[in-house]
Amino acid sequence: MVLTTPTGNYHGPTVMRDDQHQNIIDITDRTQMKKQKATVPKEPKRQSRLRKVMFMKIKDIMTKSIAIIDPEDTVIQAAQLMKKHNVGSIPVCRGEKVIGIITDRDIALKAVANGSDPGTLRVGEIMSKNPILGNPDMDVTEAGKLMGKNQIRRLPIVDNHRLVGIVSLGDIAIEPMMQDEAGGILTEVSESSYVKTEVAPEVQK
Repeated sequence: MVLTTPTGNYHGPTVMRDDQHQNIIDITDRTQMKKQKATVPKEPKRQSRLRKVMFMKIKDIMTKSIAIIDPEDTVIQAAQLMKKHNVGSIPVCRGEKVIGIITDRDIALKAVANGSDPGTLRVGEIMSKNPILGNPDMDVTEAGKLMGKNQIRRLPIVDNHRLVGIVSLGDIAIEPMMQDEAGGILTEVSESSYVKTEVAPEVQK
């Protein structure tokens, strides 16, 4: 087998000629093919991580230690509980079943603004009924969209009608890849806060 190198101004590929079988093998093209095969781009780490986060389940990030309140408790007790846990809303439960949610907005507009005594007014009288709920097997992105659509900052998570956790925008924003989405949800909440509370749209007043 003889290696032949063209001379002069020839700019084509270097070839190897097999004199016995008269086959011409393009060495340059083979080299290029090997390089292309070796440099096939891999999925960027950011994109790979985003894909992983997109399919992460709510049960993996939800808070399982939850502050709850009974509908027969007073509004002042609800306010004190919000202050203690630094939250703006608390699920109202009868046993382990969520029957409503009380927010700082409920307290401000339905109790204080009306001149009611928060020391005697019951949570069940001003709570928002039919709260938006999630389930443990929801994808994080699905929960984020649900929160954004309904302009809520905290989403109670139930399994078989039993409260098992709660997810906040903070829980979602812990994942770096979800910070933009969490920020978008917060913007929607802020823009609509003057007409929205954490209840289903069809039952708002």
